Amino acid sequence: MNAVSRERSAEQRPRPRKRGRPTAAVAAAISQAILSAATRLFLAQGYEGTTMEAIAAAAGVPKSTLYKRHGDKMALLRTVVQGRLAAWSAIASQARPALPTNLEQRLQRRVEIVLAWAASEEVQALGRLATGHGRGARDIARLVHEAGYQRMISNLEEEIIQFSGSDPAPVRDPKSIASALMALIAGWLVTMRPGAIPTREEATAMARRSVELLYHGRQRW
Repeated sequence: MNAVSRERSAEQRPRPRKRGRPTAAVAAAISQAILSAATRLFLAQGYEGTTMEAIAAAAGVPKSTLYKRHGDKMALLRTVVQGRLAAWSAIASQARPALPTNLEQRLQRRVEIVLAWAASEEVQALGRLATGHGRGARDIARLVHEAGYQRMISNLEEEIIQFSGSDPAPVRDPKSIASALMALIAGWLVTMRPGAIPTREEATAMARRSVELLYHGRQRW
């Protein structure tokens, strides 16, 4: 084959396509695969027991792709925590329209939901991440406190303001009432025996009693 023939043959062969940026759908699928794998491994194995290599393998992506999207393991863990808190907040928001409009009953139901949420395996695993002793545990604990605990207080405060209009006595400090209610719930959970999970009956009774004490004060001692 002479030079001309070789040149014509080369022109006829299909040229390899240049690699470009992935489409938006592919990029979103990669992000979701990484987030799902990281969430599963972090909650199951903890921060120290999870490696970026294991996350990349579980997500089916190269390590270079993982590090390009998340600079280090702590940055990825923050994304996981923020994602779970946002998902739980969305679920709670969807349940709001179905709750009673009577303030006392509404707060009782909200406390029942919070206690059921706190007893779930996923939330308990997240709590272990936040109370661990590894590097960055304090940052995660702060994130959980601000985006989780404080957000629940804000939600309760908003509902106290919104649904207390029919009460004869105005609520002078709704934030402190919401904070006190959350403190009652958290304190009760902390004082349970290690590893114990409240039953539905226990959670319902605690929800009614805690709201009753705050709502009616000394009259219900």
